[in-house]
Amino acid sequence: MPTSFLTPDQRAAFGRFTNPPSPTELARYFHLEGMELATVRQMRGAANRLGFAALLCSVRFTGSFPMRCTDIPDQVLSHLADQLDIAMPGNITGYFNSTAPTYTRHTALIRARFGYRDFHRAPEPLLGGP
Repeated sequence: MPTSFLTPDQRAAFGRFTNPPSPTELARYFHLEGMELATVRQMRGAANRLGFAALLCSVRFTGSFPMRCTDIPDQVLSHLADQLDIAMPGNITGYFNSTAPTYTRHTALIRARFGYRDFHRAPEPLLGGP
């Protein structure tokens, strides 16, 4: 995606958490319900549930999937773990490996089920359009 029109600071912040979300942002972007919550609960193991929830909510908030656990503020992980009624897994770092099969499967599932698309792909034609 072209970002040459952005300042260097804006490019560095693009698609990332620049600060921990505020309480209002946590409530708005990191609240799970309905189909989201049902999908998260289908994941096996606490680390997979928390990781999937973090991917889903992070892409909603930042517009991109985090590549490392350290890219996600602790407040976000804690907020999601509380909602899922799970203790913070001791090692969630391994979940966030962009080349791991689970990470790849989960990001593909989020794109398919919740309608997120990669920017580098051509847009789908509109129905009835030219």
